[in-house]
This record gives sequence, C-alpha cells and structure tokens, in this order.
Amino acid sequence: MAIKIYQPKIRPTTEVKERQSTSGMYVDQQTITMIPRAMKGMLQSGEDFYIKYEKQKAENAVIEASKNIDKDEITEHPASGAILTRKEGLATKANNYKESTKPDEALAGYKADWQATLDKTLPTLKGNMAKTMFKNYMNKRFIQDTSTIRNNTFVNFRNESRVLKVQELDGIAYKIANRTPLHFDSSSWTTAQVGSKEYNMAQQDLNAFFSKQSNYDLFGDKFKQLQFDTLNNIDVLTIENHLAKDPIQTLTNFNNGVYKNLNANTKIKLQSKIVLAAQQKMVKDIDEDTIRAKLGKPAEFNAKEYLKAFEGYESYDAIKLAVDTNDYVRGAIQQVHTSKSEDLSKVKLYQLKGSGSEIQAKTKANQIIQAAIAERTKSIKEGDAAGYVAKIDSEVASLTETINTTDNAEKKKSLIVERNLLLDKKYEELDIQHDKRFYMSQAEAAGIVKQVTDPSKTWQEKKGMLIGLSETYGKDKMQGILQHLSMEKLPTHFQIAMSTNSENLNEDILQSHSTKDLEAAVKPELPSGKNLNDVRKEISKKIDKWEQVIENQLPGSMDAIAYKNAVEDTLYRAALLRIERKDGFGDAINSVTKEFLQDYVIDSGKTFFIPVDVNGKRVNMGAVQTKAEAIQLAVQDGEYLDRFMDNDYTHYASDDDLTKLSKKDINIKMKSVIKNNSVWLLNNKSTGLILHFKTADGPVPIAKNDEKGTKIEFYFTDQVGQDQSIKSTEYVEPGTYLPLQVIDTYDVFGTDDIDGGLAG
Repeated sequence: MAIKIYQPKIRPTTEVKERQSTSGMYVDQQTITMIPRAMKGMLQSGEDFYIKYEKQKAENAVIEASKNIDKDEITEHPASGAILTRKEGLATKANNYKESTKPDEALAGYKADWQATLDKTLPTLKGNMAKTMFKNYMNKRFIQDTSTIRNNTFVNFRNESRVLKVQELDGIAYKIANRTPLHFDSSSWTTAQVGSKEYNMAQQDLNAFFSKQSNYDLFGDKFKQLQFDTLNNIDVLTIENHLAKDPIQTLTNFNNGVYKNLNANTKIKLQSKIVLAAQQKMVKDIDEDTIRAKLGKPAEFNAKEYLKAFEGYESYDAIKLAVDTNDYVRGAIQQVHTSKSEDLSKVKLYQLKGSGSEIQAKTKANQIIQAAIAERTKSIKEGDAAGYVAKIDSEVASLTETINTTDNAEKKKSLIVERNLLLDKKYEELDIQHDKRFYMSQAEAAGIVKQVTDPSKTWQEKKGMLIGLSETYGKDKMQGILQHLSMEKLPTHFQIAMSTNSENLNEDILQSHSTKDLEAAVKPELPSGKNLNDVRKEISKKIDKWEQVIENQLPGSMDAIAYKNAVEDTLYRAALLRIERKDGFGDAINSVTKEFLQDYVIDSGKTFFIPVDVNGKRVNMGAVQTKAEAIQLAVQDGEYLDRFMDNDYTHYASDDDLTKLSKKDINIKMKSVIKNNSVWLLNNKSTGLILHFKTADGPVPIAKNDEKGTKIEFYFTDQVGQDQSIKSTEYVEPGTYLPLQVIDTYDVFGTDDIDGGLAG
C-alpha cells in the first residue's frame, strides 16, 4: 500500500530543498519490518550472552574443582611443625598407582579413588551445566589415567619379572660358581667330573632357563645378551671363589683359559686383580718358606713357577734373592739342627764366590745360619730345649699340639711319656747339657706359672695344679719341672712348698702368701718385748748353716742372696700363720725351721748339703759322704788327678804362665793348687756334688780339657734322664770309672738309717 509522504515543516536550506511529493514515492515491507527485526536480534544477542556466561561460569567451577581434587592436604603441628596428617589428591594417587607392579590392583584402586573423588566433589558444584561438565572431565581423566596406569604398571610388572628372573639366574650362577672345582684340566673337564649333585642340578636349571620360551618372550631381543652376561658372571663369581681359596692356582687357571666365558673387558679388568692376589700370596709363601728353610724343612711350592709370576715386575729381583737365599739356607742349615752342642762352632758357611746376585744370596744365607746357631744356643740356655726341638722335629711338634689340646688326663699323660722319650733321644743326639734338658717348652712353663699365680684361685687349687704336674709328668721329673718353672718366675714359696717333705709346712706356706695381712693379725699376739723383726731374726739364726751352704755355692752372688732372702720370707710367713693359730712365738719358729731343715743333712764344712730324697727317691747318706771323702782323698794323693786330667793342666794356666812356664812346670803348679784346695759344692739342681778348687776369684770346677769339659762329680741317686757318664754312689772314680779306694763305709752323721734330715 502506498503511504503518502508529507512535507516536513522544515525550512529548506540551500542543500535540502523542499521536494514535491509524487505518486511514486512509497516505503516497501522490508523497510517497514526493520525495526521489529532489530528488536528481535537484540533480544537474541542477549540470550546468547547469558548462555556463554553460564557456560564459562561452569567451566570455571570445573577448573577449580579439578585443582581441588589434585591438591595434597597436609596438617602440621602448630608448635613443632611436624606433619600430623597427609591426605593425597587424585593426581598423587594416580602417580603412586603408576609405580605399582600389579596392574589389576592398581587399576581397581584408582577406580575406587576416582569414584570416591567424583562422588565427593559432584554435590559441591552448582548448576547442571557445571555438574555435566565435571562428569565429562572426570570421565576423560579416568580414561587418560587408567591408560597411563595400565601402561606403566605393565612395564613395571615386566621389569619386576625380569629382575626376579635375573635374581633366579644369580642364584643359579652362585651355586655353579661355588661348586666349580679349583683344580682341573680344562681340556678334559666335564660336568660329570665335578661329582657334585648340587652343581649338576644348578647346570640343569641354567640350561632350562635359557630353553624356556616364556623367558625369551619376557626379555625379547635382550635374551641372548642375558645369556652371555650370565655365563660371564658365573666365571667372575667362580674366580672370586677361587681367589679366596688359592690365588696362585686361580692365576694358573686364568692363564690356561679355564674361565672361557669371560668377555674381553671383564678379562682385562680381572687379570691385574688375579695377578696381584697371586703375587701377594706368593710373597707370603716365600716369607713363610724362609722360616721353613731356617728349620730345615722342605719347600711347599715350586719356586721357579713362582718367579714366572714376577717376570717384568719391579719386585722380581727381590723375590729371586729371597728364593735363592732360602735354597742356600736349606743346603747348610741341617748342620745347625743335627750337630752336637760342641760342634756348633764348626758349622760351615758359604764362601762368597760367584755372580753379584749369588754373593748377595749367600751373604744373607750365612746371616740366617749364624742367627739359627744363636737361636739354638739361646733357646737351650733359657730353658726352651723342648720348644726348640718341637720347631725342628715335626713328630715332637705334633705331639705337643695334641698334648695342649686334649682334655683327657690319661691320654695327656701317655702322650707326655711318648714325647719325653722323643725328647731324650733328641737331647742325646744334640748332646744338650743335662741341666738344660726340660720336658716342656718355655711357653708351656710360662702358661703353668700364669695359672698357678692366678690371684682368683685358692691355695688348694694351686696346690692341686702343682701336684697334678707330678702325676702327669712323673715324680722323677718334678725337680726339673720346678726348676723350669722358677726360670719363668714361679715365686720361690711355691718351689719350697713343693720341695718339702712336711705336709704341714707345705700347706702353711701355700696359705700364708699375704705378708701384710699376717703381720697385722699377729702383732697383738706377740709376747711382750718381741716384735715382727724378732721373728725374722730367729728364723735366720735357726737356718744359718743351711744359708751358709747356699752362700758358699756362689760367694757374693746376688742370686744366692736373693734366694736365701726368699726362703727366709717364706718361712717367716709360715711362722706368722702358726703364731696367728696360737702356736706360740717360740714353738711356731721352731716347728717351721725344724720341718724345713729335716729335708737336709748339712756337711760340717757347710759347702754342701745332702737332701733326704731326690724326686721321692731316698738318698743313701753314708754312701754319699763316703764317696765324697774317698774322691777328695784320691785327688789330694795326685795319682787319680793325673789320670783324670790326662796329665794336662794347661787349660787352667794364666796367659802369663803360658808365656813364661813350660808345660811340665804348668802341670806341677796347677796340680798342686787343685789338690790342696779342693772343695765339694752342689750341682745346679742340688741332685749331686761337683768337686771344685778354690781360687782368688771363687771356686772353679775341676774339669779335664776335653770337648765336653768332663768334671769330677756324682749324683746322690740314680734318676731317669740323668747323664749316663756321671755315676751316682757307685764306688768308681769319676771320669776314669776305675774302682775307687774307700775306707769302710760309715755314717759320719751318727746314724746308719736316717728317718729325717739333721742340721749339722
């Protein structure tokens, strides 16, 4: 329809002029609907904006929720800061599940945690849009996380399975390596030759492992390498095992290609280790061989083979010198171990001839030989003859070891008897002087002294140990044992206690070891006007003649003075003990000294005493005194002296006499000195007498000029193990063994049957 256009009442301008309406001026429908359409568009635009707003709002809520579900919540103590609680977010839980090696458990666990998170978070969201979007997010999250967990856990499961399989292989390898023999010929060695059931089973397990398809599938393209590595590892473990047993044989095996499965790199690395270990063992063996060579024992290895291991090394020359030295020592050391004592000075040393290295080795060998001579001399001198023999005689050494380890008393006694026989035989072969022939080593003696002097033991226990020695070694050896123990610092009171025949004195001496306590207890018990020093004085006075005998053995000797004082101290303590028991001052002193002196008969000259018995065997007092007097008279006569000396007295002459006097004049002079100044003294064990002659420097034994230094001496009784060249009371001349002219036997001490010793 047409709409008329009205002219506006606007005053026209030059630009806009009034126009005349015409019949063609109309407005179409599109134009007329523009306004409604504009309104509709505006309304639609508003609606879209609202929807976008709600969507964004929901997305923001989902983002915030996704952050919250992954957040780890930690509660700390307000003061200390210590963690009280820890609540893991879903992301942390998912990561933890990824580390699992159990796919089923990990997926089930994650699903439960995912569902719990969804159920907890969903109600907190406002609006269906946010809830829908969060569900979609969680579903997508579930798919992603379960996929990752599934992949990771399967990889972990596979790796764990591989680790377990490798561990299984390690166990098999360890069994094989531990049971692979150290000594075998690689060219002919087979599994059957090992002879070990465990080894064969382990080899079967190894073969089965690498034949199993599931194991191949598990390791894939790494399976073949695993087999190579396993065989290499078995050889490495075998070498470690062999090195611990015998590095030298391990080196031999290595050089002979026994360990054939080693790869090139491992072989290079192990070679230096094996060589070093073998060389260290060889050096130790050579050091030990030096000791064996010194003892005359054969080498336990091939020295030439050892030297090969050092070729090309700086230490070669030193090792060769040690090996050569040991060879030279073995060639000469038997002289030291088999020569009689008087022949040790004749042991031959090597002449220093040859190349420089030979001279060097011979020089060292000579030093070792000389040291061995000194060691033998020192061992014998210090009372270790049995210890020395055990070093050079394997049979004695074996018996000694068995004796020291057995707890069976009867067996020990039997073994000691057997050892004593071997020792006696060896002592005779080596001509060890009789007063140094002991039947236990120095170490054994020191061990006994340590036990006997143990302050934790009672005196009864100590007495039992000493009596046990007599039962084990025999009464005939007891005096020598006590002497041996004294050399190892056994206190004198033990020696006196075990030497006396008085049981009462024996027990009182062993009980009265604490002087200070006894003195404190006895002081109030002493008679008026008497003190502790009076007890000592009275004891010294009572045993004065016995003490003079001791002093006359080695005039002025500190050893004699110390021994005399030790005896006085021992009797002093025993007397104090008896005074404490109310025996009375005088009675206690008299009884102690009487019981001590009754074991001896003292010669009127106070140069010797005769014990009532030696090792339990009674002494014939009359025969001893008769023989002593007859020998002394024969010496004074001179004819026996000439026979004994083979008319040679020159070994007693001074340097001045040897220069100025003829042999005849020397013989006349020295014979006169000897026959007019003879005196009997005790031997060093108090088991017999030795005739001396007095000089300005003290008494000197009368001895002939032979290798043994034979003396005019005799024993009080016959004892096992005595020097057979020295007689006891038989009436024969010492040294010549001719009949000894004696006066009618008589008892110079006034009794023919002595029940107890008398102080002369």
